[in-house]
Amino acid sequence: MRIDVDVRTSGPSFDVRAERALREYVDEAPYEIAGEGVEIWLTVYRPQVQHPTPYYEYMLSREKVEYAESHVWDGGVIVYGPWLEGVGSRNHPVTRFKGYASMKKTTPILQGRAVAIAERLLRNRYLDKMQ
Repeated sequence: MRIDVDVRTSGPSFDVRAERALREYVDEAPYEIAGEGVEIWLTVYRPQVQHPTPYYEYMLSREKVEYAESHVWDGGVIVYGPWLEGVGSRNHPVTRFKGYASMKKTTPILQGRAVAIAERLLRNRYLDKMQ
């Protein structure tokens, strides 16, 4: 007895489209998460500040560092950024100002939302490309 089976494969799973979409997703997910991080940072920072400087808020941004890596920062040009955060050399005990610790407060909130942000991105932009 002999059984012959003819299988034809086609579609994203069998060519480079699914792999390409997955690579794009892995690269974009941290950038999307960092974008949410900027929004959380501002939400945490604004209510604490008595005299906010629009320039500092303007400089808060997300930046793609390399493949699949992004970060949130103030551009590195704001000399008083560490002071506002509370990690500068001129914070307590040199002065009474201990800093706002906005990034320290933002980090656990963002970590709690990161998976949901990544899943939403996968579902909304990449899943169709992989099927």
